[in-house]
Amino acid sequence: MRRSSFDLTPEPTPSDEFRAVLLREAQVPAAELESVARAFEQAAAAHLKLCDRHLTRGLTSTERQEREAIENWFALQVSQHPGIASVRFLHDPRGVDRGGVRGSSVSLRLESGAANSLTGNWKVPVLAEDYKQLGHDFARQYIEACKQDDHKVAGFEHAGFAP
Repeated sequence: MRRSSFDLTPEPTPSDEFRAVLLREAQVPAAELESVARAFEQAAAAHLKLCDRHLTRGLTSTERQEREAIENWFALQVSQHPGIASVRFLHDPRGVDRGGVRGSSVSLRLESGAANSLTGNWKVPVLAEDYKQLGHDFARQYIEACKQDDHKVAGFEHAGFAP
């Protein structure tokens, strides 16, 4: 639908659209929406940073473990949200910066078929500030949580998820 030149409503950002998809398609409860969306965006930022490092200089064994931990975390989240069929990772995510959102290396296949990419998936937005600030610290925190208790993975507290 074409917007009127008099329409002063701001265009929704990729993050706004992602939140709407999580609420509508992934059946994330409204009370948990912000924490779930931020966790996905921050984990996607960490994954993208590690993929970019892989392209520029290769990954250390620790960094490979971190990327694997993030991928496992996403798989766990998919299992907790019935509207998400699967998660897909792109390890060569070269893309363009558009409006503060970098190309993403993580996309979700939604049960409904809703998509924002040519692959038929919904790309998890990566905010430029998350990419810069967070880097792969999210993965390190996740690995530490896993080391403390292998069975507590579902209760990883960084993102506010409850077991």
